[in-house]
Amino acid sequence: MLSSTSNRLPKGGAQLFVPAGRWLTGSFVLISHLTLSLDKDAVIIGSSDPSDWPIIDPLPSYGRGRELPGRRHQSLIYGYNLTDVIITGENGTIDGQGIVWWDWFHNKTLNYTRPHLVELMYSTGVVISNLTFTNSPFWAIHPVYCSYVHIKNVTIWPLLIHQTQMGLILTLPTMSALKTVTSELVMT
Repeated sequence: MLSSTSNRLPKGGAQLFVPAGRWLTGSFVLISHLTLSLDKDAVIIGSSDPSDWPIIDPLPSYGRGRELPGRRHQSLIYGYNLTDVIITGENGTIDGQGIVWWDWFHNKTLNYTRPHLVELMYSTGVVISNLTFTNSPFWAIHPVYCSYVHIKNVTIWPLLIHQTQMGLILTLPTMSALKTVTSELVMT
């Protein structure tokens, strides 16, 4: 699992390369000065076991889970207070196996709000590029209270049976942050 690998990386910076193949993992946490790079034939697959997705506090701006009162599941790829993080590839894929989460949501059997594919909080110098995101349990890419975020050459494939799924959601601390984010945000 990638979760145990990211905890052993050096604090000064590193590259985590995901080779070709299908790699099943639970939620994992990134560190600063890290490049997560996927081979063109690499697929990171989110576990369908909710115990592989830790429970974390709700966002301060919401004060509760987005769908349910209280806490929420941590995203598949998560980072907090990071600097200089790159998530990239040669069009590799990040697949959240979201159908399971959507079924739980519609059947009202979730105990906590669903996770996103990628969520980075309070981070600076973020690049997300050259990847395909598919089957998200909730939102695909969610940079929260971040600055200097570059998102380019990404493909987001929603689950076709769930039309309320959103790809990129920006949560900003203030209106002045909107100028900073939009001047740095590049989508193609």
